[in-house]
Amino acid sequence: MKPSMQIWRVYSLPLLALFSLTLTTFVGCVPIEPVARPTLDEVRLGSARGPTA
Repeated sequence: MKPSMQIWRVYSLPLLALFSLTLTTFVGCVPIEPVARPTLDEVRLGSARGPTA
């Protein structure tokens, strides 16, 4: 086996796997449907629905 191929297997493949795992983890944290936050006027009038924090 060529030394360049050995370096690829030792370093690049684990880094690629770690990057893929990290990307998958962050994508899982993103909400699927964006939530429309109430406007300031809706909050002041008390007609706000959903998260007001």
